Amino acid sequence: MIFSTPDGIGRNTTSAYRRGEWLVRLAALLLISSAVFAQTMNTVFSEFPVPSGAGQIVSGPDGAMWFTASNKIGRITTTGVVSEYLVPFASPNSQPASITNGPDGALWFTLFTQIGRLTTSGQFTAFALPANTYADTSIVTGPDGALWMPALNVSGSTNNNQILRLTTIGAPTAFTISQCNSTPFGGITLGPDGALWFVDKCNTAIGRITTAGVITEYPIPTWTGYLENIATGPDGALWFTDSGRGGYIGRITISGAWTEYPLSAAVASGVVAIGITAGPDGAVWFDTNSTLIGRVDMAGKMTAFSTPTDATRISLGPDRALWFQEYNVPSPKVLRAQVPARAGVFSQIAAGAGWSTLITLINNSASAVPLTVAFYGDDGTALTLPITVTQLGATQARTTNFVSQTLAAHSTMLISAGGQSQSGNSGWADVTSVGELGGYAIFRWTQQSGSFSEGTAPLSGQYSNTLTVPYDNTDVFFTGAALVNLAATAESVTATAWDDRGNQLGTETLTIPENGHVAFLFPSLISLTSGGLGQVQFQSSGGLAGLGLRFTTLGTLTSIPVM
Repeated sequence: MIFSTPDGIGRNTTSAYRRGEWLVRLAALLLISSAVFAQTMNTVFSEFPVPSGAGQIVSGPDGAMWFTASNKIGRITTTGVVSEYLVPFASPNSQPASITNGPDGALWFTLFTQIGRLTTSGQFTAFALPANTYADTSIVTGPDGALWMPALNVSGSTNNNQILRLTTIGAPTAFTISQCNSTPFGGITLGPDGALWFVDKCNTAIGRITTAGVITEYPIPTWTGYLENIATGPDGALWFTDSGRGGYIGRITISGAWTEYPLSAAVASGVVAIGITAGPDGAVWFDTNSTLIGRVDMAGKMTAFSTPTDATRISLGPDRALWFQEYNVPSPKVLRAQVPARAGVFSQIAAGAGWSTLITLINNSASAVPLTVAFYGDDGTALTLPITVTQLGATQARTTNFVSQTLAAHSTMLISAGGQSQSGNSGWADVTSVGELGGYAIFRWTQQSGSFSEGTAPLSGQYSNTLTVPYDNTDVFFTGAALVNLAATAESVTATAWDDRGNQLGTETLTIPENGHVAFLFPSLISLTSGGLGQVQFQSSGGLAGLGLRFTTLGTLTSIPVM
């Protein structure tokens, strides 16, 4: 790969360069490459009874979930403790429907002809909508500190299709879109561009409205009037559900370019999607009209998962779990689905031929956390290693490319890789879990004399398309880096070097495979960094994780955090 060492590395003396020859052979071990690990989605379901049932569910300002119910607003903690508040101004014709986390730390909900407000301490307020105006499909907080919702205004025989803005003191402003003689709207959401995006069933379109009231609509010609809900995805686009024509998941960019993905092949024939939300794992999740929920990655790949019973009103909770209303059950329940998401990555793993790595994972929570640690080689494929797992006083040895365990509350697990293996391997480790974890990986180089040196790769949950590593290649020191490409495709990474005076020294391009890893010394990449001080910045269009590496000609090494 990149480990051709330029003449003059070290540059202090010829003898210093020769003493550094071990460094080239040593560091080259980091580049030994090893089917991509296909992680199973070990989703954990929990059901919680709710006395009055549940409607729409939303993450509240207090770390709990809040939901609408018949004549009530309910609250459920992430451990399942339920409390309910009777809505004093609800009536048979005015029931709580949609709910959102308001801009003022309260919960706001629709009551058909009114909008309700509930503080987390249980205090209610009601605001009347304009005469002959009705709202119940969806409500969301806008970037302007107001509440936004689809509404229908009935004037004689004319139904006006509107988006309604309501301030926190109850002052409404209506923006009329069109006349409509059918159910006009589905969901509304805050878009990545600071505008509100909504589903317009009347005009079979996705609509956009700015906080100033400027409306743009993007027709979806394939729709047959069954569009449902919309959410902002992790890719900066809007994702929506289309329950017509057998069921689709749609994606539309903020410029109006749209794509639809059919459910029939990946989920089941006849199943349609209804609710949708961004998940905790960089994908979009949706519920259906059956005992299935679905996941769509940003490339449109779809996967289905069975739920204990029919589940709808999907919402992402503060605990990184997905929450649903359950129906078709003997008694009302709320369903929580804990899905594995990336807890972090270890940017450097080295094992065999004098290298070993010890991973420490810690669960600081009061609940058990299922987790998976997947090992990848430099080329992005699964890296199989001899490992030893120590947990709860027991030790297990095996050869594998992943470890799936459940980490008990407040417990620690150790994973040791390398040992006495004669073949050298390098790469990185991806940690996924249904809860938060802490940890670090110590990679150790042991010389024939028995002396050793170590570096530490933290469990990093910070990913960026720009990473900077300072370097010191003076005297006996040599700086390098380990980089991981977290993008779904191969990425070209641009490396730009500056000296300590801010003078640009040069630019090089690295190509890192999907899920790939690379480790190198800076002088082997940009020769003008040899013998000097400065910084190297790495830029990519996708996500990067990384770690700085610092070696000496004395046989020692350590790690450097990236910036």
